[in-house]
Amino acid sequence: MSPDAYGMQRRTLCDYFRSCKLRKQITDWTECQADTLSAAILLPEDAVQEGMFIFGLGEHMTVLSKKYSPNKFESFCRMADFLGVSRTTLSFRMEQLGLPERNLLCVG
Repeated sequence: MSPDAYGMQRRTLCDYFRSCKLRKQITDWTECQADTLSAAILLPEDAVQEGMFIFGLGEHMTVLSKKYSPNKFESFCRMADFLGVSRTTLSFRMEQLGLPERNLLCVG
């Protein structure tokens, strides 16, 4: 396998972890790995799921959006504050876990 093909595979895998609809192309594999690992350590799956229950978000969200779902977005923000992480970090981890169908938080 050529070095370029290996680099393409790494970017593709990293894009899988950052499934934001409008994502920038990721070229720093080390940063992507660090982001993924830190999100998993800071936010274990059971903590995220329990937080969703406590803050009334259910087991799954249809859309994470301030515009289209303001009440759920407010609960999401309170959950991020409670867990001590940024909204972006929580959003990233929830996407890794497949919890929102659509995440519009990363749309600029």
